[in-house]
Amino acid sequence: MQYTTTLTGLQFFGYHGVYPQEQVLGAVFEVDILVTRTLNIPISALEEATNYEILYNLAKQTMAEREELIEVVAQKLLSRILTIFSQSRVEVTIHKPNPAGLFKSGKASVTIIHQV
Repeated sequence: MQYTTTLTGLQFFGYHGVYPQEQVLGAVFEVDILVTRTLNIPISALEEATNYEILYNLAKQTMAEREELIEVVAQKLLSRILTIFSQSRVEVTIHKPNPAGLFKSGKASVTIIHQV
């Protein structure tokens, strides 16, 4: 059986960006995480499940670390997830609203996918 745990729209304040104003003012970023695991048993206990509290805390920790590129942030988060859920398909998306004031609306996003 395949189990997928999805967290969407997690919001974190961070200072990610290459432009000086991004590193000073910061912004609210959104994070989406999808973890798919193949298990041969029905899940009946938290220890068997993909604990979304762990995923949230990994995202929170990673988003607090300043990086110029959201690609680097996504790669770090994906790596941290895989240290705990190693035999999983993991997809991480970082959304950056109105990067450096360049957009009147919308956001830029980066998605990184690890296939098993």
